[in-house]
Amino acid sequence: MKKILLCICLFISCPVLASNIINHSDEQLGAIPLHIDPSANFAALKGKPINGVYSYTQSTLDDPTFKCSNNDKCIVKGYLAQLLGVAVPGISYVDDEGNSHAVYPTNVTGIGFSVSAIDEKTATYKPLQANTPLVIHEGATSKLTFSVRLIYIYTGDPISAGSHIISGLPNFDEVARLYADTSDSKNENVPVIIGKGDVIVNAHSCEISSEKEFTLDLGEHNINEFPSVGSLAEGKSLSVRLSCKNETVVSAVMTDQSSPGNTSNTLTLTDTSTAKGVGIQFFHKDDPKAIVYGPDNNTADQSNKWYIATADKDEDLIDVNLTAKYVRTGDITVGEASGIASVTFIYE
Repeated sequence: MKKILLCICLFISCPVLASNIINHSDEQLGAIPLHIDPSANFAALKGKPINGVYSYTQSTLDDPTFKCSNNDKCIVKGYLAQLLGVAVPGISYVDDEGNSHAVYPTNVTGIGFSVSAIDEKTATYKPLQANTPLVIHEGATSKLTFSVRLIYIYTGDPISAGSHIISGLPNFDEVARLYADTSDSKNENVPVIIGKGDVIVNAHSCEISSEKEFTLDLGEHNINEFPSVGSLAEGKSLSVRLSCKNETVVSAVMTDQSSPGNTSNTLTLTDTSTAKGVGIQFFHKDDPKAIVYGPDNNTADQSNKWYIATADKDEDLIDVNLTAKYVRTGDITVGEASGIASVTFIYE
């Protein structure tokens, strides 16, 4: 006896709900202008936050970065990772909770940064370290939010005067990456980056608004004008005009270009000079003491720098008045005498 099996297939149409995640665009950290005091002792500030805890924070609490498209709890884990960062050796920043942060360099020498994010379990900021993801959420949820904080840190290197644009890591603007693991084993991520061209470091500085090169003809002089060693002839003057930002302390150092190691107050004559027993001295304003020469650098601790003025408003015009004079240094032999000096301005 044959048995006939009747198979009834019932096709029911039902919606299939996928656990997809909506990705936002890259998370851009906002901008904060930094004011750097170039007269600061940067070595002593190494590892300290710039201007206190000078940071900016990106939060997605109102607009989550990741959200399940069907509002099911498809997200099971969220974490942040620091990418491509090579920390500055010998530096760490310790926050108020005692957490030690690695410090990473920016494209501006002397300025580093640390990145931290709120840990959901402790509700406090925890540092992000290279190659060590920080878990910011565990457990099923329909959306993933995060708060990340970036703090600028002194690295101990001098920060040059002027305006600089911070664009993140020296070769990469991304400072972190946010990940979400989902219930269907997907791994989604978005970069967290510093907005290009957003952060400007304003340091005290000046611009030269006059001629930058001068040739002074000290004229012809009779040997009788120099009765003894140290005697000075009538001089010739020049003026350099600076346009400075408010509160800029302006100093300078003069360097003997024929003998850069010269730290006396008398300029060395050039090799083409034929005169003997004379030198050249420079004087600032009405100061009777001749300027002492020094190395050609603009560091704040330059030993032979001399004070010029302090700007009391933006675009303050400061005139640097210099006078050059022949001085007798020994037995005089008639001839030509010339010298070359440079002035390096120091802004603090």
